[in-house]
Amino acid sequence: MALVKEITGCETSPVRSLDQQLIDEVNVIIPNVLVSIEDLNVELTGSSVWTLLQLPAKEALGRAIAERGEILQINSGYRPLAGQLVLFQNASECGYEVAPVGSSDHQSGLALDIEDNEGWRPYLERHGWKWFGPADDVHFDFEGQDIGNTAILAFQQLWNRNNPNDPIPEDGIYGDQTEIRLGNSPAEGFPPPVNGGLPLEPGTYFLKCLGDVEGPRWLDGRTGDGTVGLAPNTDPPYTGIKWEVTFDEAASAYRFKCLGDVEGPRWLDGRTGDGTVGLAPNTDPPYTGIKWEVTFDEAASAYRFKCLGDVEGPRWLDGRTGDGTVGLAPNTDPPYTGTKWQVEPAVIPENPNAILYELTPTGASAETAESDGLPGGGESSRKMAETDAPKVLRFVERFQVAGREYNLPPALLAAIASRESRGGSALNDCLGDGGAGVGIMQVDQTVRPPAEVTDPGPDCASQEHINQAASILRGFVDQAAAAHPEWSAAIQLQAGTASYNAGPDQIEVPDFDEGTTGGDYSNDVIARAQYYADNWRSPAAVV
Repeated sequence: MALVKEITGCETSPVRSLDQQLIDEVNVIIPNVLVSIEDLNVELTGSSVWTLLQLPAKEALGRAIAERGEILQINSGYRPLAGQLVLFQNASECGYEVAPVGSSDHQSGLALDIEDNEGWRPYLERHGWKWFGPADDVHFDFEGQDIGNTAILAFQQLWNRNNPNDPIPEDGIYGDQTEIRLGNSPAEGFPPPVNGGLPLEPGTYFLKCLGDVEGPRWLDGRTGDGTVGLAPNTDPPYTGIKWEVTFDEAASAYRFKCLGDVEGPRWLDGRTGDGTVGLAPNTDPPYTGIKWEVTFDEAASAYRFKCLGDVEGPRWLDGRTGDGTVGLAPNTDPPYTGTKWQVEPAVIPENPNAILYELTPTGASAETAESDGLPGGGESSRKMAETDAPKVLRFVERFQVAGREYNLPPALLAAIASRESRGGSALNDCLGDGGAGVGIMQVDQTVRPPAEVTDPGPDCASQEHINQAASILRGFVDQAAAAHPEWSAAIQLQAGTASYNAGPDQIEVPDFDEGTTGGDYSNDVIARAQYYADNWRSPAAVV
């Protein structure tokens, strides 16, 4: 079995199967973020080219091709991690330059290398594609969502599922551990589950719907009223997302028992007579719908659950991610994409935003809320956070990476971005506060030498910028903890938040916010953070 690090030559075809697994994983983390461009008037110059882009990039490319009316020849499009590593490790032998793994725009589905770049350049540029320049004259980029960290996270999750005794952090960062494991991965891809996924080993699992429509995905038993739906994540209060899976040899069937905290019926029950799904109080007749056949669909890289109830009717467990409901489908063909399920061991991580609920913020002052025509208070803070959510939560992965790195609630970092720059909408060329503040989180370049202020990137929210802002906040929180060890960790966090705006002396101000901008900084930011915590999504559970 060849490993990725052993692949030589200038072609990525030896790792194509592994790259396909990585692509599938990315499209699970962010559903269908990568789409095929084969329906456009394009021609590939090699068999190893992946015809995938993000949808906005594809649509813009289609307009450019339609305008010129010719076939676009593509040398390189989307480039998964394994293929990128093969190219990078053989670059000197093959006589070309290639970006290191984790840094290529090709990993975000926002880049193309093409033939006839001079002829295509005016058409592409008119539709949002930017020429890289003479240093790489075949390369064009499209501005959009940076999913490079997601590509890395996809590999980390794939590795951990297949190597439970050698796990690596699932942080979306291409560090030494990830680099070593990528090189040690099988070039032909990881094997499918034992016996094609059958039998599913008894244990406690999360069941994640892989339907094509955006929405909640985690199978959730509501034991209080016996219903079943889809939850947006696996954090409390969604305790019904844990399922105990057992195999009944006498019935040659699986049973799924909901482990929700509330008393009530628990057994997943398919009502084939009317196509609904609920919870049964036991596994005796007449509850024959509690028997399930489990199969693994290799083509879809997903599990299917077929109800074996005695009554004729639809049988396939179907998550309707569009509205969060669950039912039974008559088959597994489109449009029933919700019949695909991912099975994950139910290890519930600690909620990184939980500390925020230990505080009772008073919210925004009337002065701060006036900009949105609001009266002030906690509800005004939440409304302002909601207004900024489309811009702020674009960067949810980056806030989570920084939150893990500096042991801070990621929702708090998002809330600072909302308060400081309204998610970037209040910035001019990534600058705010008369040019003093830099980036979405407004690192003050009048306080530290400008040369030490991290480049916020083209979207004003680079990972490096958010990390720098988080490190500054972490420093203030640590100062509060050192000065007042008698305070709770939540109070130390609020004091540090006030200091992020007004400096370290703010720790000693009795109500923390006296002297901050608007006289409300920490109370407003924490109220906004509680809104984001209530509506948070993680890379492992995108909603």
